[in-house]
Amino acid sequence: GRVIADMRNPWHVKRVTPEIIAQLAGILQPGDAIVTRHDDAMSNLFLPGYWIHSSLHIGTEDDRRRLGVRVDPPREARWKHPIRVLEARKDGVLLRGLSDTLSVDAVAVIRPRLSPEHIAEGLSRALTHEGKLYDFEFDFFRSDRLVCTEVVYRGFHGVGGLEFPITRRAGGPTV
Repeated sequence: GRVIADMRNPWHVKRVTPEIIAQLAGILQPGDAIVTRHDDAMSNLFLPGYWIHSSLHIGTEDDRRRLGVRVDPPREARWKHPIRVLEARKDGVLLRGLSDTLSVDAVAVIRPRLSPEHIAEGLSRALTHEGKLYDFEFDFFRSDRLVCTEVVYRGFHGVGGLEFPITRRAGGPTV
């Protein structure tokens, strides 16, 4: 998995431009799930579907304070501008900048219909997983290592009545 994650076409130019990233930065809200695709990723050959990656928009420091997101001091110290995303990639579940996450070819945003209190609860839960390793075995039944969709799942499953059914695809559990 680690080897395949690094295999890309070095001449490929990403289709999501800095202008699109700037537009998205203006409309994204905390709790939004960001689903993306890299056209040149070798993992496209092995993962089912078009949208093979996701991350969680956690918002800005001001958003955190306004919503009352609970976060421990070490994570709070790492959640500084330009950090706006919690994302699981081969290097683990980390806080990342929006432009890093959106260096892709296609993007869609899924916004949950939840109250601000439920958004704060989901983000607080998701942030407890920051710093964990990536789960190359794609085992949804363990929480010490996470895949990308699990960040959203572990944060928001059951919050405000939001449910994510786990289904089998390509022989493994997926959300």
